[in-house]
Amino acid sequence: MFDKFRGYKSGSSFWMDDNYFTRDEFDPLTGEEIIPEKRVDFIKLAAYRRTMANFVNIVTGENIPVKFNSNDSYTDGKTVTIAAKIEDKYNDSNVGLALHEGSHIKLSDFDLLKELYSTITSRIKERIAKKHFSHIDDEWTRDNEVKEYIHPRIKNILNYIEDRRIDFFIFTNSPGYRDYYKAMYTRYFYSRAIDKGLKSNEYRDETWESYEFRLINLHNKNTDLKALNSLTDIYKCIDLKNISRLESTEDALTVALKVFMLIDKNITLTD
Repeated sequence: MFDKFRGYKSGSSFWMDDNYFTRDEFDPLTGEEIIPEKRVDFIKLAAYRRTMANFVNIVTGENIPVKFNSNDSYTDGKTVTIAAKIEDKYNDSNVGLALHEGSHIKLSDFDLLKELYSTITSRIKERIAKKHFSHIDDEWTRDNEVKEYIHPRIKNILNYIEDRRIDFFIFTNSPGYRDYYKAMYTRYFYSRAIDKGLKSNEYRDETWESYEFRLINLHNKNTDLKALNSLTDIYKCIDLKNISRLESTEDALTVALKVFMLIDKNITLTD
C-alpha cells in the first residue's frame, strides 16, 4: 500500500482519488494527451472541503461551520478555521487539523479561556510584579504591565498542554483517525527544520523565546532537556506519557501555571 509522499497508503486515499486535484486532458484536434499541470478542480475542491467539514461535525457531534484561509488554523468554540494548503501530500494533515480544531470544541472549556487572566491567583501576579515591575510607581501602569507579561505566556503554555491532552483523547478513542493525526504531527512537529533547531546551538539562552520553542517541541525525539535550566523539571511537570490524567482544561491550566513559574524563575527582563 505505497504512497509516493510517505511510503504508505494515506488515510484520505480511501475517500479520494490519488490525483484528486488534477485530471488528464487531450487535445481535441490531435487526440494527443496533454500532460496535466497541478491545478485545482473546483468541484472536487468543494467536495473535499465538505468532507473536512463532515469530519469536524462527526468529532464534535454538532453542525459546526468550517472556514478556510491561508494563514492560521483555530477555533473560537463556534466555528473552525483551517489554513489548508490543498495539495495531495497535505490531504491527511489537513484532515488532522480539522479534527484537532473540532476536538477543541468538544473537549476544551472556552469560558475558562475567555476569562483566563482572572483565574490566575493574586500570588502569582504579585510575585511577577515584585520581580519584574517593582520600579513602576503608578499602580495602574504596573498592573497593566503584569497582565501583558503574564497573560500571553500562560495562554501559549496552556495551549500546548491542552493540545496534547485533547489529541491524546481523540487518538486513543478514535483509532480510525490516527493516520490523520500522524500526518499532522509529521508535518508540523517532526520536520527537518525543527529537528535541526533542537540539535543546534540556538534556543539555549535563558529567554522566553528559547523556552517556548523547546516547550512546543517537547514531544520531538530530538528534544534536549539539558538545553535550558528548567527544561527537565518542565518535562516532568507536564508528564506527556501520563497526559490522560488531565481530564479538563482546568487541569491543564493548573499544570500551565506551574510551568510558567518554572520558566520565569530563569528570566531576567532587560530594557
